[in-house]
Amino acid sequence: MSLLPERKKTAEEIARLREQMGLPSAAASAPAFSPPAAPPEDAAPEPPAAAEEPPPAQPVRIKKMNSLKHSERQPVLMVPKQVADSPLPARRRSERELDELRRREALSALGAGPPPAIVHLQARTAHRGLLAVGYLLVLASAAGTWREFFQIPPREGLWLAFGGIGVSWLFAALVAWRKPLSRHHAGFIAAVAGLVLVFALLYYFPNLNPAHAS
Repeated sequence: MSLLPERKKTAEEIARLREQMGLPSAAASAPAFSPPAAPPEDAAPEPPAAAEEPPPAQPVRIKKMNSLKHSERQPVLMVPKQVADSPLPARRRSERELDELRRREALSALGAGPPPAIVHLQARTAHRGLLAVGYLLVLASAAGTWREFFQIPPREGLWLAFGGIGVSWLFAALVAWRKPLSRHHAGFIAAVAGLVLVFALLYYFPNLNPAHAS
């Protein structure tokens, strides 16, 4: 059998059932409704609460600048290793300091002498004075060949021409052997001495000239 009522009870039936069960009625239990009192017309509206002022901004930049200035006043005690080992100077040098460094480097270079590579090249190159002697020997042989132009006697001219040619060839051979980097000078001296020899033979020995032999 279903406990649900067949129809919905009315408010009177519900009140009668509450009285039979000894329960207070809904009208008695419900608080009396009173409309809110209207505000008086003369009362002025309350001003809205003042908005809270935001806290002042902290002077971050001023603190930062002060901290930078404070750090600048402190002496630098530790130097990083990569900065200390760097070949670059810590500051830009003046012109006076650069001139002083150049002067010291020049004096140290003069005291240390030339490097070994330059010494080796100098040892393999003939001195200019020595080469000048070889060219003077060639010119002396040429002067002995054309003795009439320089007013040299025949006997002295003969010895000067052929003697100068022989000594020039010996000098060129020594330079080519002892000074490999001056072999071009030795070759030039030997070639000029060979040309002077040809003219000396034709001048002092006319029989060797085919024109005179005929």
